[in-house]
Amino acid sequence: MKSMYARYCEERENKFVLENDLGFVKYSFGYNEIEVKHCYIEIVFTLKESREKHVAAELADQVAEIARKEDCLFLYGSVEATGNDRDRSIKVLHAYGMEFSHLGDNIMFFKKGL
Repeated sequence: MKSMYARYCEERENKFVLENDLGFVKYSFGYNEIEVKHCYIEIVFTLKESREKHVAAELADQVAEIARKEDCLFLYGSVEATGNDRDRSIKVLHAYGMEFSHLGDNIMFFKKGL
């Protein structure tokens, strides 16, 4: 059963939440400037005791599979440029196979082909 937060995100924001007992990921679908469909992972959160145990990668893998079924060509992730733990977050994205894509308003975007 979906959590209240997941139901809120779908209804109000047209975003989706995939969650388990160790963490969650919030994602959405969109198109870039040349109408290529992509999936954007907006938030990844895992419990402190679950970090470094590939929980985030497992959740991202599940989202990537959903994105493939939705005919997305890319998976995007982001890091707040001035956020806490940004260096660790960047390392996690690189370890997952994402590469720097572009810089937005204080946000660094990374992408991975699907």
